[in-house]
Amino acid sequence: MLIFVRAAYIYLPIMILIALASLKRLNYRLVIIVASILMAGLALNKEIVGDLAQYQRYFEMAASSTFFELLSENRPDFSIRPTEVIFRFFTWTASSIMSFQGYHFLSIFICYFAMITFGVKYSDSFGEQSLKGGVTSNKLDTAFAILWVMLVAVPFSLTSHVMRQYLSICVFAFGISMSLRTNRERYIIPWLLASVLIHNATAILLMVYVLAKITTKYFNNSFYM
Repeated sequence: MLIFVRAAYIYLPIMILIALASLKRLNYRLVIIVASILMAGLALNKEIVGDLAQYQRYFEMAASSTFFELLSENRPDFSIRPTEVIFRFFTWTASSIMSFQGYHFLSIFICYFAMITFGVKYSDSFGEQSLKGGVTSNKLDTAFAILWVMLVAVPFSLTSHVMRQYLSICVFAFGISMSLRTNRERYIIPWLLASVLIHNATAILLMVYVLAKITTKYFNNSFYM
């Protein structure tokens, strides 16, 4: 019975989000922050087992090490590569100022905040509707983008167990969202490189992104010559 009660917690932030979205003058950035805090708070209810237990052991090791000791540590049971420098630094810094529960909360908050921001910006850029008075974004599209991230794009049941992977992917997505604003394109590369230094497997996404940019530019130039 307790399992079903805990599973139902996921609907609490959904109901709060719908209530907030109904307010006329509410800034969507506040909705993103509230949604991220609620989802991170729910994550604290998870049992520390499996991969989450491994992260706790790594966190405890970081707390008793200097950064350079942690950087040179290459224990196979943790599966954290020496080149994943930013994740090591993030864990070491967090272990110096907070408990594992705080670290867990912060990590999940970053995941949801970054991915929801990406979803909302994507919705704003490609889900706009042309009206006589100009161009406006559909409020329902924004709400749907937030709900889609919370329920589909970032599965609540997996965030804690593949935390490093989700941190990397969400930071990558946040970097991509910068390209949706032309005046912020110079910030894309640092975010994408940071995602690779959190989890090296994201380098595949980086290569796909670079290839897509090159081919898109090539085809655009070919068609408009």
